[in-house]
Amino acid sequence: MLYMIVGNLLYFVLTSGYLLWAFVPDLRLYPVFTELLYTLIVFPCSVLLFLSHFPEKRTEQLKRYLKWIALYALTELLYSYTGRIHYGHGWSWWWSLGFDVMMFLMLRLHSVKPVLAYAVSVVIIVALVLLFHVPLEQLMTNEA
Repeated sequence: MLYMIVGNLLYFVLTSGYLLWAFVPDLRLYPVFTELLYTLIVFPCSVLLFLSHFPEKRTEQLKRYLKWIALYALTELLYSYTGRIHYGHGWSWWWSLGFDVMMFLMLRLHSVKPVLAYAVSVVIIVALVLLFHVPLEQLMTNEA
């Protein structure tokens, strides 16, 4: 669960002022409260449910992956159509679908081989930062 929390918080640190996606709050609250709700409650609960009683058989594992990827992707598609999520800087629902596939694979990898998962995560983060031209210079200065 902490792996997911840290990943989401790292996204906000690296992309502050250059968000690729952002949830639109349901209530008239600050957007940070919506993000904290997802980061500290929704995502960790998802991880717990996804990894609990993870099946041994490959076909059952594939079903679990497909179920959770579909759940996340369809929820986001609904959010997109209802204006509850905004995309920027080239990100789209299709990128989120690919991210969901990678995310659930990485969650499982982290549960069985955490050191390898962290190494692969660094490569993925660098690739996404470069691909979406995330301006990391703002992190080195106080301009953010």
